[in-house]
Amino acid sequence: MEQTTRLGSWARETIDALRGGVDEAYQAFCQKPRSAKRVHALRKALARLKAALEDVAELLPDAPALFDETKRLHKRAGKVRDADVMLVKLAALGTDEVNPLCKKLRERRETARLKLQKSLKRTNL
Repeated sequence: MEQTTRLGSWARETIDALRGGVDEAYQAFCQKPRSAKRVHALRKALARLKAALEDVAELLPDAPALFDETKRLHKRAGKVRDADVMLVKLAALGTDEVNPLCKKLRERRETARLKLQKSLKRTNL
């Protein structure tokens, strides 16, 4: 039983530390929500937390619910990040013919960013 308790404590500490990383990335994102780098950092922090929750799910009773919430937020951040990546690739083409597509991508990114921010404000990660 002592082994299980130590392992459970380790799992809780690990998840709490990763949640702290998500919180730091979220705070940075809130300061500059249009920053592609900050969205990417937030998405990476969510991915780390999601992977760890999957690994320790049987050790923590709240892991499944946290995993589901983390997965949802990671997906939302991914939509913003995907638009950022595509915009960079289109900009590299250096031609005016990409402007209409870039405009649509910027609009899609803004909508996704707003949904992400709204979701992050409501979460209890």
